[in-house]
Amino acid sequence: MSPLLPWLRRLPESDAAVAARREWGGLTYPSRSASLDTLRFVGVDTETSGLDPKRDRLISIGACAIDASGIRIGDTFSALLRQEQPSTAENVLIHGIGHGAQAAGEAPEEALAGYLRFARRDALVGYHTLFDLRVLQRAVRSALGIAYRPACLDLGLLLPALDAKEAGWEFDRWLALYGLRAFARHQALADAVASGELFLIALQKARAGGLRSLGDLVRVQKQQLHLTRLARN
Repeated sequence: MSPLLPWLRRLPESDAAVAARREWGGLTYPSRSASLDTLRFVGVDTETSGLDPKRDRLISIGACAIDASGIRIGDTFSALLRQEQPSTAENVLIHGIGHGAQAAGEAPEEALAGYLRFARRDALVGYHTLFDLRVLQRAVRSALGIAYRPACLDLGLLLPALDAKEAGWEFDRWLALYGLRAFARHQALADAVASGELFLIALQKARAGGLRSLGDLVRVQKQQLHLTRLARN
């Protein structure tokens, strides 16, 4: 027996999951050599039941499309996932999504299928997006049986590298530096749009520094991550 068969038998079989896997199979990830001026990026933010990406649950997703011309205001996505068990009262105080709203959310497989339909395999952009990606990967694999592995650009790493600022700044400090503000902090779509505005500034700085491709940004991010880890040791 193939070692894959037991895992394949456990794949979710809802209509949404089957359709999502079929659509996903027809998509490709962008090349790392692709020009930054030709790519569609997805600004993303999530609200979760806690800060442990290995255990805590995905509660809501917000996303917006970004390209060289700016944020596509009419091209956004937002979903609230139904929770079998609501998050703690302390957690609700952070994101404002009450227990009633969590219980009335969209079925996870429907919400995540919609997210993948929107995000496709485009590169993700956001603040501390490596956390968001890990949460999304767990949720997408569990609900849809899909391995989600997009390129992920984390502004918490890119901005210090591109703007010669010290690492470790919080999201609000970067927004204030450039005179930006989120229209509703800790609301996933609002934070995704604010991240998109920061990313447009990062793109300007990247071009000024001679960076032209997705691979260039991934390389700068890796270098900054290495420097950050060295500084902690």
